[in-house]
Amino acid sequence: MISMGRSRTLLGLVVAVSLASASPVLAVTTTTPVTGSMGPTQEGCPQQVATTVVAGENCMYDGGPSSVPDATPFGEVTGSYLQITYYDSVATPASFQRSAAGALYTPTVGDGKISQKITGTVTIDDGGDGFGVGDLIGFTLTLTSPGGGAIVRNYLSSTNSVVDKYDSMTQTLAPTAATSATANTAGGFDYSIGSEGFPALRTYSQAGPCLGKTLGFVE
Repeated sequence: MISMGRSRTLLGLVVAVSLASASPVLAVTTTTPVTGSMGPTQEGCPQQVATTVVAGENCMYDGGPSSVPDATPFGEVTGSYLQITYYDSVATPASFQRSAAGALYTPTVGDGKISQKITGTVTIDDGGDGFGVGDLIGFTLTLTSPGGGAIVRNYLSSTNSVVDKYDSMTQTLAPTAATSATANTAGGFDYSIGSEGFPALRTYSQAGPCLGKTLGFVE
């Protein structure tokens, strides 16, 4: 969700100038710098086919739509299954190393987890018809470590483990039309792009007794 404020006085001036000059309304594009940070951990869901998708369980934060609404236990909300933690490769080098026994680093409370820095810009293009629904939203956001090293991403569970690192990560959104724009108390809009929900479930396409059935539903 993106909030954008715009002065009512400035809007009035723009309209007055346009009417006086009788010239076409020009598109207005605003670019706003963004700074912030991520949390030191990230909760997620492995989307295990047999237990999450087919059984209709839901690990989304807001309890939003079940993958299989009519399944037992009727779209039970389970919460997230896994936790990913982040470290600086210089401050906590062990987080990217295996021990002599081959075990991965095990995260503990107070062990130096970091909050990745966010820097970048968000751009809003009104398309020439005033700010609101249909505006084009784009952004470029870069994640870096607040320390002097690379970012280490560590995931450890009872069944598998993953660890990797990167110097920075840049995420971009090409200009995309907002699907809704709700006026906010700051005089601007809260924009939403797209909608949440489970994608269409995958099914077997090979001819045979499983054709058309949901992947993971049969052994």
